[in-house]
Amino acid sequence: MHLPNLIIGGTGRAGSTSLFRYLADHPDVCGSSRKETQFFIKHRGGISEKELEEYSTFFSHCEKSSKVRLEATPHYLHFADSIAATIHATLPDAKMVFILREPASRLYTGFRNLRELENKVFGAWSFDEFVENAITHQEQPDNNTQVPELRAAYYMHTGCYARYLRKYLETFGPNRVHIVFFDHLVSDPRLVMTHLTEFIAIDDKFYDTYSFTQENRTRAYRSRLMHHAAHRANQILEPTLNRLPSLRKKVRSLYNLINESERRKEAASEDALSALREFYRPHNAQLQALLGEIGYKDMPAWLCSEHDLKRPKHL
Repeated sequence: MHLPNLIIGGTGRAGSTSLFRYLADHPDVCGSSRKETQFFIKHRGGISEKELEEYSTFFSHCEKSSKVRLEATPHYLHFADSIAATIHATLPDAKMVFILREPASRLYTGFRNLRELENKVFGAWSFDEFVENAITHQEQPDNNTQVPELRAAYYMHTGCYARYLRKYLETFGPNRVHIVFFDHLVSDPRLVMTHLTEFIAIDDKFYDTYSFTQENRTRAYRSRLMHHAAHRANQILEPTLNRLPSLRKKVRSLYNLINESERRKEAASEDALSALREFYRPHNAQLQALLGEIGYKDMPAWLCSEHDLKRPKHL
């Protein structure tokens, strides 16, 4: 069966789509027909042979010569406790890539995206209200609920990266786990791809003349009805568009030209930022220590203690 040997496993709103495209465009890499298969989340109770065969259909278009078969499901990071061992048992030769973003800015971007996609639920909320509800309900975050306050709490908690990442490091070992930082992907994507191609043993010269574009950035739209229709259409057409990257880019550009509007200007209050800094401070310290233990040195500013007193860069 055609099964992946490389998975981008986290986190959301941190550039995973861009990273997936950059890798999938490489001649030695074959990207899954659907970027986010969600396979191991859907089958946490065990995987049958039939289900595994269905999983392989996401890679059935891959040539035998493809050195790397890739999928990218950011939520895999946050389900570490229930799926890390299953992924390792199912794909014993696979390597994992996790892309991380400063958690406060990620939360803000995620909130704006939620408000666009689920306007009836979150449309009336300000970011300050989102943060207040998330902190208030931290003792009972729940991903499997329709209660907005608990969903906010869960989304906030997914920025506590160390607790999830530790499970993958214990399961796969540090030599099969690679960390990418959103900051570095934005500031120097070529260097990021140099390190990543070394990790998966493919030629990095492909990226010498490569055009790095930003995929799936958070936008505002004139028509939410059109946006929801486009979102559903993309889910249907994604397998085809993934195999025709030039057409995919043209369709995306045309859609954005038609429906994109200026984002409404707003800023998080100092109270919300202070609350976020206090909440994430110990979790960022745990992540810094964890990555330091396995030899990571080039860490972004938000993992430095002095950054705790500054406004998050991307807010």
